Amino acid sequence: ILVNWFAVKQALEGMHDVDYLPYEAYVDLCQQRSVADQVSQRALLELLHQLGVVLCYQEDPRLQDTNILNPEWVTNGVYTILNANLLFQQRGILERRQLQEILDPVRYPAAKHSFLIDLMRKFELCFDLDGHLDQKFLVPDLLYWEDLDTGHWVDALPFRYDYDVLPGSIMTRFIVKMHPYIHQHTCWRTGVVLAHEGNRALVKGDIEDRCIYIWVDGPIH
Repeated sequence: ILVNWFAVKQALEGMHDVDYLPYEAYVDLCQQRSVADQVSQRALLELLHQLGVVLCYQEDPRLQDTNILNPEWVTNGVYTILNANLLFQQRGILERRQLQEILDPVRYPAAKHSFLIDLMRKFELCFDLDGHLDQKFLVPDLLYWEDLDTGHWVDALPFRYDYDVLPGSIMTRFIVKMHPYIHQHTCWRTGVVLAHEGNRALVKGDIEDRCIYIWVDGPIH
């Protein structure tokens, strides 16, 4: 069995010019190499995904249509978007139509743009802007580093959390996760103001000092 699995692995690794493969084509490839039953096919695919040979997100309904992926195609596509000077000039705002300018139209046709956006959503790299569902997004990694004016927090309840290790992406991922509560679009590369039911919170990350500051303000009940 392992010999057959290895044969499938080698075949996929040899597809240098194939960026994405329909699941049916993967099944045919397995059957040609005597990996015939569905349980083995799915187990092998999960193993290849874990090894980084291919990427496959069968369990995520947003990503099911594009099945077997060349990891380099995915990383290059997302990297190109995140490093687009156009988005930096727009303070992290990405419009779907701009992907045609940012990405190579041959390697990344319009039909695959939704997949890349869904992948960025999955890994908390962007979120849809209110009123522009699936058409306009914010990429927090491209926000300005300068703090915004957030008002006065003198009477707010302060907290400080210190970490042995604080990943550089901690605040941008937090901003994506908490984006429904962002107050008046107040967010920057390392901070955000949140609001909910009359309460506000200012959350700021200090990557160099490895700490996160939080101030909470609201009515006393």
